[in-house]
Amino acid sequence: MREELMQKVCAIKEIGEAITKHIPHIEDIHYEIWQNIRGFVDEYLVIQYRGGAYSVRNCTANSISATVQEIAERLNGGYYSEVDTWKQMHENPDWTKLEV
Repeated sequence: MREELMQKVCAIKEIGEAITKHIPHIEDIHYEIWQNIRGFVDEYLVIQYRGGAYSVRNCTANSISATVQEIAERLNGGYYSEVDTWKQMHENPDWTKLEV
């Protein structure tokens, strides 16, 4: 599982670098893996727009191609309830962002 997550993180990083180089209103695209104290893992696609807005999408167990489709759907903005969950994970000591 860890190898698959590493491949996904690296693929999204490469795609994000290419997109941010050519689409001026996108500042950053990255993939975060979070694990809680019970071992549950959540995967989030995070898109940051210039000016500070974020679009966050839960992509747990998505294939790389499905995650790329999620990126394409969000290049012109979009807000989903996952951004609230993602923000709460940052503040909840039961969740830890995994460095993959």
